[in-house]
Amino acid sequence: MEPVRRCSTPQSVHSWWSDSNPLRVGATISLHTLAKPLMKQMYHRQALSLIAQRGLVPLSTEFIDTLLAYLVFKHIFPSTRALVLEYLDSHARKSEKEAQMLVDGYVLDCAVELLKSSHPGVLCCSCNILEGIARYDSLKRDVIELQSHFRLSPLLSHKSPVVREASFSALNQIGSLSPSIPNYLETGVPPWGRAAYQSSPIKLEVRVVKQIEVTPLQFLY
Repeated sequence: MEPVRRCSTPQSVHSWWSDSNPLRVGATISLHTLAKPLMKQMYHRQALSLIAQRGLVPLSTEFIDTLLAYLVFKHIFPSTRALVLEYLDSHARKSEKEAQMLVDGYVLDCAVELLKSSHPGVLCCSCNILEGIARYDSLKRDVIELQSHFRLSPLLSHKSPVVREASFSALNQIGSLSPSIPNYLETGVPPWGRAAYQSSPIKLEVRVVKQIEVTPLQFLY
């Protein structure tokens, strides 16, 4: 009687296609390279589905925590972040209670961090949510204490007119409680002019903020 022998293991398709295959036979495609765009698309669809299902129902702490992941996770489309910010901003403008929930749920902190983004849509929506929260006198101080004006002021010279307008609106909204922000409406200086930014005292503050130690969300980008 023949002794029991182990059958040979079939060659794995994944291992055969791996870049580590010394024979370099067949496709040597990095699966991670293909997975990242698909993952971003999946998250975008998830965010759309969550927002559509929620509809006009008031925000809850649990739902804010769920949406927060789409703001801080690395592999997210900028358009997905803009979508989530726009949705949260619409709720912040409806009631002070929901705006307070965004402050308590660290959405405000994320919006300030996202002002470093290079995507105009994300920048515009971040400015809008700051403005929406600062409309309430009880929450305006929270926006100012995050030193958001240091991030907003350089956007006055952004190449996108929509971003310039949004940053100006946010600065104007929080300006009444912050003596370091000049009232552009009174001076009559166009907020979207590069020369206006270069001659503004805000430019000096932008230099100073570089000396302030800031602990950003390391996993944001």
